[in-house]
Amino acid sequence: MADPPQISNKALPWPDKLKLRRVIDEKVDKAGAAKFEEASRNGANLVPLYKCIFSDHLTPVVAFRCLVKEGDWEVPSFLFESVEQGSQGTNMGRYSVVGAQPAMEIVAKREYRVYIGP
Repeated sequence: MADPPQISNKALPWPDKLKLRRVIDEKVDKAGAAKFEEASRNGANLVPLYKCIFSDHLTPVVAFRCLVKEGDWEVPSFLFESVEQGSQGTNMGRYSVVGAQPAMEIVAKREYRVYIGP
């Protein structure tokens, strides 16, 4: 099996995290924070953390680069994207799911599955 392509950190500049943090903080989800607090009070040992952000200024790659340190390509991470097509063939919606350092990692190749993590 071929090695994965090497990613050059010179191809895309690293974002200014302070500016990005401002964009994210402007859209803080108070209801999500309340749900997290309630779940943790009720003894949940695993509570998913996520944030829905509607922004034309934040690309999926920039969000991904904010989660993964520059040059730290070995950390488990993911970037999933989907696009919904409109009736005229135009893009109606685009959804991105970005994450890094998951609690559990599952690697599957052909008929083999390897579970890594707690």
